[in-house]
Amino acid sequence: MEGNDKKPNKFDAGKRFNGGKKDGRPVELHINKRTQESILTPHINNDPVVPGKVRKPEPNEFPNNKRFKQWR
Repeated sequence: MEGNDKKPNKFDAGKRFNGGKKDGRPVELHINKRTQESILTPHINNDPVVPGKVRKPEPNEFPNNKRFKQWR
């Protein structure tokens, strides 16, 4: 993680994967603020390159976990 000079505490969570709850249930719907598109779980949060900051993950972004084999 790199620091963020624009925030007082310098914390920047960066890009992260959200795969839902541990038991496999999805979390609440996320909305891409720019496109108003609803994004279901799994998704990527805070991608600095993507307008709206929420998007569907690419196949190589899924964790190596048996729960996500159906998505790859």
